[in-house]
Amino acid sequence: MRISDHTAKMIVEKLKDVIDYDLNFFDQEGYIIYSTNSNRIGTYHEAAKECVKQNKTIFVDNEKEYVGAKKGINIPVTIDGEIIAVIGITGNKDEVMKYGNIIKKMTEILVKEQLVEKNKLKKKDMNKYLFESLINELDDYGLYRYLESEDEKYVIVGKNSDNRFLLKDSEQIYKILENNLSNNFVYSVFYGEIVILSNNVDKIIIKKKLEKIRNQIHDAIDSRVYFGISGSFKMISQFKKNYDNCMVALDWLDNLQRKECVVDYSTLDLGILLGSIKKDRIKKFKEVVLKDISDEDYNIYKDLIKIYATNNQSITKCAEDLFVHKNTVQYRLNKLRDITGLDPRNVEDFIRLYLAFILN
Repeated sequence: MRISDHTAKMIVEKLKDVIDYDLNFFDQEGYIIYSTNSNRIGTYHEAAKECVKQNKTIFVDNEKEYVGAKKGINIPVTIDGEIIAVIGITGNKDEVMKYGNIIKKMTEILVKEQLVEKNKLKKKDMNKYLFESLINELDDYGLYRYLESEDEKYVIVGKNSDNRFLLKDSEQIYKILENNLSNNFVYSVFYGEIVILSNNVDKIIIKKKLEKIRNQIHDAIDSRVYFGISGSFKMISQFKKNYDNCMVALDWLDNLQRKECVVDYSTLDLGILLGSIKKDRIKKFKEVVLKDISDEDYNIYKDLIKIYATNNQSITKCAEDLFVHKNTVQYRLNKLRDITGLDPRNVEDFIRLYLAFILN
């Protein structure tokens, strides 16, 4: 394991706030990666090399004793039993040795923190590439074969109304996912989408988690996210199909202006069809059916048709829900027929009107 120059610099600069002596960070070969004395960066230090070799602290009392060395102490930095670097303090032995243990412990803690962040970043990039491969059906089975199991899986896709997330928002969303999802989930945020793959998690639990995540995202970035959940599947080769089904579920929410925040594709019926209609075709259909309805009358007739449908075309119940006389309902139905040429009392005409009003 090699510590990067950037990490070495960060560690030395943090330690410098604790101890007022020159500090040196060495690699396993004894070369100084970073130092508070810039003239020493990149130089060889034999005492550091000996420190790695013997796996013990090396004191330097005589600068001629080791090549490139100055008076001070050199302490091995160990992670999981492996010496990954050496930290050195320049100064008289009696003055600096008291800092040895604390500097060693602090260095090891800082290195571990950096490794954790690095692993998180690696995982984040890997998940993004994983989903890109699955969505685009790339032939890279070696990448995702570890996901194969007989457990039930679900794909979840989340989007907001803008179909995009700013970079800074994506970072916050990822942290929210990280805080709420266990190792049974693989997740990523990219291209304006949240993509999640669950493995062996009950759908009821998934929905509860999504509601919580949605609320936290709204609080963090003031954006309303909607989630589509696929049906269950077992073979990872079925990922793309179920990802597409999530998109249909989300389009259904959008096309019909539904109020649900989490929609389950497996519960859709008519929504499977309506969610698959392209926006330009919806627009054309609405223009053909509703072209002669004025803007000021649009919502009146929209409410009429929706409530008329809810009440199974009962004039009396429709009038009650609209708080008008039933003759007013009759008048509006007749007026809508005269404007559009479609009679709401006729089943085929009613379907055309209903779809034209509910599709967004």
